[in-house]
Amino acid sequence: MAFHGAALVTLLVLLPVRLSTLSSWFVAGRALDAGLMPYRDFLFRYPPLAVPFFWLPAHLAHTLAAYRVGFAFEIVLCDLLCVGLELWAVHRFVPRASPWGILLAQPLWLLWAGRGVVLERFDMAANALLLLAIALLAARSHRWAWCVLGLGTVLKLYPALAVPFFALVTWEQRTRRQCALDVSAFALAVLAPTLIVVQGNLPVLSRFFSFQMGRGVEVETTFASVLMLGHVLTGSPLQHISGSGTEEVAAPLAPLLAGLSLPLTILALAALSLLAWRGRPVGQDASALFTWLVRLTLLALLLFIILRNVLSPQYVLWLYPLIVLLEQRQATVWALYSATLLLGNWIYPTNWGAVTRFLPHAIALLAVRNALLVVLVLVLLAQRPHRVLTWAGSRRPLHGARPDQTEQGQAVHGGAVVTDRVSRGPGD
Repeated sequence: MAFHGAALVTLLVLLPVRLSTLSSWFVAGRALDAGLMPYRDFLFRYPPLAVPFFWLPAHLAHTLAAYRVGFAFEIVLCDLLCVGLELWAVHRFVPRASPWGILLAQPLWLLWAGRGVVLERFDMAANALLLLAIALLAARSHRWAWCVLGLGTVLKLYPALAVPFFALVTWEQRTRRQCALDVSAFALAVLAPTLIVVQGNLPVLSRFFSFQMGRGVEVETTFASVLMLGHVLTGSPLQHISGSGTEEVAAPLAPLLAGLSLPLTILALAALSLLAWRGRPVGQDASALFTWLVRLTLLALLLFIILRNVLSPQYVLWLYPLIVLLEQRQATVWALYSATLLLGNWIYPTNWGAVTRFLPHAIALLAVRNALLVVLVLVLLAQRPHRVLTWAGSRRPLHGARPDQTEQGQAVHGGAVVTDRVSRGPGD
C-alpha cells in the first residue's frame, strides 16, 4: 500500500490536469455551500449521494486551485480504498491471484487513463461501493451487501446494473422473508440519502430524470461512431453540439438511435440475466460465487457502455476494479483493456478538438476504441469454466460444517458433491 501510494502521488504531480470540468464542479459546490437545493434551485446532473463530493471541497476552499486539491484528495482516498478492497478480495476469494498485479497496475492505470479524467470524476467512490457489495454478498453478508449496493446506486446509478445478479443469489440462498428484508435494505439505502438531500421534496427529482432521459447521442458512444463513419463515407450531415455539460452529435438518424438505446440496453441485460440464471453457481463456494458476480457485473457494465447513447470518458474506468479481480486474468483481456484506456486518453482530453471536428483519423481511432469494447465482451463470454457446488434434489444450498474428503477426492456434505465442470452460462 505504501508503494502504491507513493507511485500514485508521483503520478499526480507529474501528469497534467484540465480545469474545465473542475470549474463546473466548483460552481456546483459553491451553490451547495450557499444553501441552494440541488435539482430545485439549480440543475444537478448526478444522484443525491454525489452532493457531499461537490460540497465538501467547496466548503473548505474558496478558490478553484484549492478546490482542485480538495477534490483530488477525495478521489485519491477512494482510489486507495479500492486498492485495499481489491487486496482483501484477492486474499479472501481469489487466493491463486497475485496481489502485486493490483499494486503495480493501479499507478499504470492512472497513467494510461490520464489524471485529467481520473481526478475530475468521483466514480472511484462508486467503484469501491460496488466492489464492496459484491464481496459482502459472496461472503454471505446479504443484508449489508444490498445496503452497500443501494448506496452505490444513489451515488452514481450504474451499480444498479448488478441488481439482477444479486437477486439471483439472494433467491437461491435466502428464505422469502429474508429476500424481502434484503430488498428493503436496498430501497432504504437509496431513499434515505435522497430524502435528506431534497429535504423530503421528492418531486424536484423530476428535473434530474428529465435531463437524463432527454440526452441525445454523445460524441464518444458507439452510435456516434456509426454516425461519424457514415459522415465520412457518404457525406451525411453531422454536427457537434456542446452545452449543459454534454457533448453530443446532431444528425438525421441521431434521434432514432437515441430512442433505440434504452430498449436495446434492457434487452441485452435481460439476455445476460437469463444466461446468468442458467449458469449460476449453486452452493457454498464463496470463491466461485465471487468470480461469477465479478464477471457478470463486468459484462453488464460493458453492455451498458456499448449500447447507451451516453458515454463519458470515465465510463471505461468503471471496469478496472473488476478486471483486476478476474480469476482468469488472461493476457488478451489486459491487452484489450489497456488499448482501450490508451485510446480513450488520446481521445479525451488530448485530441478532443479533432474528434469534435470529425477529422477522419480521430473518427477511426474512436471507432477502434468502441470496437475493442465489443471484442472484450466476446472474450469474457468465452471464458466460462469454474468450480461449483451442486446439491442433489434441492434448489437451495445446505448449511453446516466444512465438507469432508471422500476416497475419490470429492468433497461431500450431506447430499452435496463438489465437482469441477464447465458452466453453460457466461458469468463464471
